[in-house]
Amino acid sequence: MKAIIGVAVMILFMFAMTIGGELSANIFGVYVGEGVVESNLYPIYAGIVLLAGLITICTVVILEKIERLNDTLNKNKKEDESKQS
Repeated sequence: MKAIIGVAVMILFMFAMTIGGELSANIFGVYVGEGVVESNLYPIYAGIVLLAGLITICTVVILEKIERLNDTLNKNKKEDESKQS
């Protein structure tokens, strides 16, 4: 899982620094400004948005795994209680 997240972060970084720079300039230019000084920050803004999405996806995956583990533990606990009765 760590390797997958590491690769995803590298891919997001490469996307933010290449194609994402132009896309983010079109998106964020309206809100931030379209000067030369601000144009250097557009890839950073895109990277922050992409990393926020990655964090959200990882959180959802972790929560699903915790729920499955909790269900398994509850199922095992019920089976043990029924065997003891």
